Amino acid sequence: MNKVVSASIRYEELDSARGLAALSVVFHHFLLIFPLFFIDTFNDKTASTVNLLKYSPLHVFWAGHEAVIFFYILSGFVLALPFYSAKKFQYFPYLVKRVAPH
Repeated sequence: MNKVVSASIRYEELDSARGLAALSVVFHHFLLIFPLFFIDTFNDKTASTVNLLKYSPLHVFWAGHEAVIFFYILSGFVLALPFYSAKKFQYFPYLVKRVAPH
């Protein structure tokens, strides 16, 4: 059985990064039910465990707003890749493929 090699290059690392960004948004939405994570508790001594999570590098795991921005930038990069390839680009078939995938 012969495999057909696609002319487009797919960066699986970028798919992984987009997946992690989406997962970060899911965690952010989950934590919205706990107001303690979104009110200012920096000087509150009773919320030391929450502050450890909120004001440390661990915040990146539920940084939903930042993940959405990263997702949009990454998606724009991925969608722009066909325009920078060495072969001649035809816009109409590309548009049909984006709107109605097979």
